[in-house]
Amino acid sequence: MRRVIRWPAVVAIITGTVLVYASAGAATDDRIAFPDGYRSWTHVSTSMISSGANGANMHHIYANSKAMEGYRTSQFPNGSIIAFDRFGLLVNGATTKAGDRQVVDVMIRDSARFAETGGWGFDEFVGESRTQHSFDASQAVANCFKCHSQRKDNGYVFSGFRDKERLSP
Repeated sequence: MRRVIRWPAVVAIITGTVLVYASAGAATDDRIAFPDGYRSWTHVSTSMISSGANGANMHHIYANSKAMEGYRTSQFPNGSIIAFDRFGLLVNGATTKAGDRQVVDVMIRDSARFAETGGWGFDEFVGESRTQHSFDASQAVANCFKCHSQRKDNGYVFSGFRDKERLSP
């Protein structure tokens, strides 16, 4: 038996597949997208925490070019994105290094969309996932903004950039 390929059906399948993959990284009204490529942005800081609510961990903070404007002025413009990359710790004698990724926290500045939270949207991605969130979007106020509201005078951001040479325009 010979099969007949129906081109309109093939085109529809290909178009649908492309649309699904194209929208995979896009934000929805209540979620923000995973910040692809964030590790190539400016490295703001690295810290190690020996104990706490999340256990011992190491985190690295990255900022896109818009967020770097905010680090200079404490006025973060729309489009600023800050990524907080947190890892467990591997300790072997005198050597401590990053273990498995725990979460990637993301802050994105969009004053119209996130007016209720100081103009910042917050989200958290689990481990290596670019789609699995740690909490519902409705919980961002309780999970993130509650603490960040304490830093209103610093643009709602806790981290600071210390490399004065790289901060110069």
